[in-house]
Amino acid sequence: MISDEDFKLLVKDVFARFPYYPLICDLSMDGVTITEHLGEGGLFQFKYGRMEIVPYLRPLSSMTETEKVEFVSVFNDGKGKGPDSPGWVDAFDWLNEHHFDYRGLIKKGLAKPATEDMYNRP
Repeated sequence: MISDEDFKLLVKDVFARFPYYPLICDLSMDGVTITEHLGEGGLFQFKYGRMEIVPYLRPLSSMTETEKVEFVSVFNDGKGKGPDSPGWVDAFDWLNEHHFDYRGLIKKGLAKPATEDMYNRP
């Protein structure tokens, strides 16, 4: 069973990624692991106090040099100089779209590391 704090963190993270169809491991079917995309017409629910799904995320260390340049560009194009600038929001959207674990969910055991080709990145 996960803590209330970790549960809230997981819900916040997964729903922010929902528009980008994150891959998840469904743990709710009697121990059977099923990998599927969230948001593609399937019903999905969290059961409070139990971890029913685990997202597959990319560690920040897996960011390619090309992605690093793109990320900095997205941040700077939005003039990401302060917390009120659009660059901050765009940067987090970009990290979600590319499935990066910027909240440390893998380390907490709340997410699994994605394989290199899982999201078919460039």
